[in-house]
Amino acid sequence: MAKPIGDKPAAKLLARKLKRVEVATALGVTTRTLRNWSAAPDFIRRLERERERLERAEADGARPRVSSRGRGGQPLRRPRGACRRSPSAGDSFAAAS
Repeated sequence: MAKPIGDKPAAKLLARKLKRVEVATALGVTTRTLRNWSAAPDFIRRLERERERLERAEADGARPRVSSRGRGGQPLRRPRGACRRSPSAGDSFAAAS
């Protein structure tokens, strides 16, 4: 049985105490997929190892690395409707005198 592509990054993000919704959005999967992965013994071991690694890094005073890449090495995406828009001159909310 093939392993899911995103379960390793999911374990890393969940070990950092991110919410499941945030992890699912970052990886482009559903929260149901995360629940399915969380039930797998391999995933549970991976999550425990990642948590232990983070604890050791904090004890040593080192700052753990954060990946800015999602599944397949692609940059993480924003959730739909969360696009960043710069204000234009016509977007002024100042009251007219």
